[in-house]
Amino acid sequence: MRQERLIETAKRLDKILKVVQIVNIVGGVLVIFGFLILNIAYLVNSENVNTADIIKFSTGEFSLELATGAEMGIDLAYGWVNCVWTVALLAILWIGFRYVRKIMVPMMEGNPFDCSISDYLKKLSFLTLVYGIIGNMGAAMITSMKMNHYQLERLVDGKNILAITPEYRLELGFLIVFFVFLLASYIFRYGAELQQLSDETL
Repeated sequence: MRQERLIETAKRLDKILKVVQIVNIVGGVLVIFGFLILNIAYLVNSENVNTADIIKFSTGEFSLELATGAEMGIDLAYGWVNCVWTVALLAILWIGFRYVRKIMVPMMEGNPFDCSISDYLKKLSFLTLVYGIIGNMGAAMITSMKMNHYQLERLVDGKNILAITPEYRLELGFLIVFFVFLLASYIFRYGAELQQLSDETL
């Protein structure tokens, strides 16, 4: 009964993850397509992109409302970095979903202690580490580039403001996920060895 429930649950999760992978791919394509459209619009008519019809924008930490006709610089390097960073994170997520689906394969066969599960859990742990490092590096780079992209020194022009300095945030939550996956890989490896020993005894 429990084995049948395991198989059924694994099959449902696999179907859900398959849909999530498709959505992930579509998201990446839309990001690239949208960025290319913006670049083409800038190259065709850079003056209209640089000025005025942008009334509100957000830097992530706060929002600004601009007067109609205010000039706002466009830094294409910022857009490229943002696009590449987002697509890279989506690609890592896609690989992560693929690993989880690989874990579901022996589960759907009623074998929760297959050796491959431990291997893919270990791969997931290091993939989480890569995701966290790239996420933090990209976020720091984008934060520093916002100064030039939005030209805040020119927009926020006042005698009471001496300097505008970007703040960097280091997210370390991914380290917890890394150690959880790594520990789980050792637990499943131990379970697989016990299962093999039991099978040999029988």
